Amino acid sequence: TLAEALWTAVSRSAILLGAALAAAVAIGVVSAVAFAFARSPLVRGPAWAIGTVGASLPSFFWAMVLQLVVVLVYLRTQYLIAPVGGGFAVDERLILPAVALAMRPAAYIFRTTATALEEARHAPHVVTAWAKGLGPLVVAERHVARNAAPAIFAGVALGAKTALSSLAIVEFVFTWHGAGYGFILSVATGNV
Repeated sequence: TLAEALWTAVSRSAILLGAALAAAVAIGVVSAVAFAFARSPLVRGPAWAIGTVGASLPSFFWAMVLQLVVVLVYLRTQYLIAPVGGGFAVDERLILPAVALAMRPAAYIFRTTATALEEARHAPHVVTAWAKGLGPLVVAERHVARNAAPAIFAGVALGAKTALSSLAIVEFVFTWHGAGYGFILSVATGNV
């Protein structure tokens, strides 16, 4: 029935979106924490530049680059990193679409979280906590993380919006049979 087909397509899109957002949050937050506590400009400068490039380029660009890299690796080594398409399955076929969809949100989350952590780290109450002799974990948990949390959640929400807006084209590029892929096919064939 139509309801079952719609439910199947939407659930497939939700699986891809969920995997991409989980990866984006993990990569973005961990990278931002490492960035915020790194002191070397040789680490901080390139990391911020990569975050800027990641946030600037659309998800379909990352999808095409990933497919190209996989094809080039296969042509040189006869080793297939992951399938570049082929429909829906929660297996290795999920890897490339999820990574392509996660790249831009991960960059947004990284930049937002790093900025929030930097601001929270240098706040007067954090400097006072350090002066009182509180340990690094206590300062990080009670003072820095709590004050940075609203901005981090805002970055995650912005990343989710970005991933959702790119979902249809990434599904189409990887022939992931979700709601976005079905929508693009129905528009292209005139079955709207």
